Amino acid sequence: YYVGHDALLSDAVERLEKYSKLLISGIGGCGKSEFARQLLQHMTVSGRYERVAYVQYHDSLAESYRTAFPDLSSTSDSAVIEECRRILESNGNSHTLLMIDNMNQTISEDAALIQLCAYGCDVIITSRLVALDGFDVFAIPSLSPEDSQTLFRIHMPHAQTGYDHDLAQLC
Repeated sequence: YYVGHDALLSDAVERLEKYSKLLISGIGGCGKSEFARQLLQHMTVSGRYERVAYVQYHDSLAESYRTAFPDLSSTSDSAVIEECRRILESNGNSHTLLMIDNMNQTISEDAALIQLCAYGCDVIITSRLVALDGFDVFAIPSLSPEDSQTLFRIHMPHAQTGYDHDLAQLC
């Protein structure tokens, strides 16, 4: 279920087309990953991308690539990163998108991240970080109280009317 940030999609599309590297940033639970999926769906329906690589970030960029691309021939971290870059850039003039979800390391913790800004494909990263060198930052705001209530009702369909009153007081 997607609630609350529909109006932001057109702005994110424009910024991705302009900068090609987009960091979707926000607090935990604000909908960064779902927003990125909605953006991806919009961009693929529009025909912009012929290929999309989805990478769930875990520990490091190299480790994340190993999980996302299980048939890699390389073994060292640097060789894995270069092999994946070649794969992502091998589509000629066709547009390729790399989406990295839940990136939680800084460049000082994972030096390979600095290379992403030079990739010859579009890159979307979701993260709680507020900045990443070479990326345009797209901040996702927290949901409004009304949207929070809607999301709660969607996920808790058995909730009684009394819960609505309690939830409204919390928000």
